[in-house]
Amino acid sequence: MSPTYFVIALAGLPGSGKTSIANAIATISPMHILSRDRIKRCLFGTHDAGIPQNVIAFDAICNAVPVLGQLARPFVIDGMTFGTDGQMERLQSIVENENGIVLPIFVEVDIELAKRRLEIPNPLEPVDRNPTLVDRVFKSFRTVPDNWYRLDGSEPPDDNASTILALLENTK
Repeated sequence: MSPTYFVIALAGLPGSGKTSIANAIATISPMHILSRDRIKRCLFGTHDAGIPQNVIAFDAICNAVPVLGQLARPFVIDGMTFGTDGQMERLQSIVENENGIVLPIFVEVDIELAKRRLEIPNPLEPVDRNPTLVDRVFKSFRTVPDNWYRLDGSEPPDDNASTILALLENTK
């Protein structure tokens, strides 16, 4: 049976360029963005209680996925590092149960570039979204599985978006 929908799951360090790539994908394709960061902002504003908020927002994504699958809406998941073992696998299990396919994309970037990208304060982001966050996430980041596609986060987001959409076409 052919898959009924596709999910692009962007993984990588904070500052790797996931959101810029997601926005570029949404600009040049009919894909929608499902963002853990946006869900957190809607629920908690810019206050950050750390891991509990991340878990709640990831659970919201996991609960939304089957509904989006039934609507056959393709989407890209943004705002997740997927740096913890089991997160991507949980998402894949949910999507596959709804006859969908997840395309895991790891956005690789030099840690110093990721830090530089977070040096500019953004009033819409939690106060902990700064260069020290990159170090904290990097220290505990899982080994990236061989079956995840890898992109260079230093490349222009539009180029990476085009590469991802070409990968998606080859997956269909």
